[in-house]
Amino acid sequence: MRWTETPGFSVVTFAGERGAAIEVTPAAQGPNLITLHLFDAAGEPLTPQQVTIEISRPAAGVEPIAHPMTAAAPGFYRWEGALLPLAGDWNLRLLVLISDFEEIRFDTRIPIR
Repeated sequence: MRWTETPGFSVVTFAGERGAAIEVTPAAQGPNLITLHLFDAAGEPLTPQQVTIEISRPAAGVEPIAHPMTAAAPGFYRWEGALLPLAGDWNLRLLVLISDFEEIRFDTRIPIR
């Protein structure tokens, strides 16, 4: 059996004691699938009130594009058809509304080929 590398990009980032595993497939110009796995300090799924993703590429003049994430399961969110039209490093920010009084942010970069 041969193993093949699945195209895409993944990263785990933290904000305090909470984490986000972010996957972008195929991490190429055009439509992509962005999935998020949000978890707390114990590794349990985080189920916030709302999750919004912002993507931008300031070097190319692309201002932040905000999109609400769709919950697929507890702690699991997805955005199918996320259009990333230019190659290069994109900024990705997650705005995670925990309660009416608490919002956490996760920031990272994703390379698009």
